[in-house]
Amino acid sequence: MEHTHPFVIAISRQLGCGAAHIGRLVAQRLQFHYIDREVIREAARNLGLQEAEVRDREERLTSVWESILKVFAVGSPEAGAPAAPYPVVQDQELFAVEAQIVRKLAREQSCVIVGKAAAHVLGETPGLLRVFLHAPMPCRARRLMEVDRITDQAEACARIEVSDESRERFLRAMVGADWTDARCYDLCLNTGRVDFVQAQEMIVTLVENARRTG
Repeated sequence: MEHTHPFVIAISRQLGCGAAHIGRLVAQRLQFHYIDREVIREAARNLGLQEAEVRDREERLTSVWESILKVFAVGSPEAGAPAAPYPVVQDQELFAVEAQIVRKLAREQSCVIVGKAAAHVLGETPGLLRVFLHAPMPCRARRLMEVDRITDQAEACARIEVSDESRERFLRAMVGADWTDARCYDLCLNTGRVDFVQAQEMIVTLVENARRTG
């Protein structure tokens, strides 16, 4: 059956679940484009920001102190203070620009998008498969320690807790969604029970079935 629209796999995840690895496996298997830095690079260009700042603000709200420091960094023309090296951009503005970029990329080609709130901002996009990856804390801590070369398990757990809280607050503020609500997704996988290759197979099978049935 011929399709007139791309297929898009939007993967939401908890830190330490192997989402980037699984996403790349799926993209390679299906010969889809794996979207990662394109969104950050394009958002930075559109807003006149450094890529590093956009990357550091991924799926988290700017703290009150960060906002205050940015305002002071701009300086006062009356005081002759130098201007900030990049403009002050509110969270909502950055999110809106990234969402627009994600929608554009999803219209252009079949792809795998990890994070970027893609599962929520793409809404009823034809051909969309929304996946959520989660796992118990010990599994996630082991994975994070391995990937980031962390030697202290307590530090790994602390990073995960901060990440979970930041993502939960961000998604609730930006789209009014409960980040871990299974009803927001088509498939939820515990990567503590399902290994990365099995996760890949499940996702690929769903896409291939959708291709056959239209």
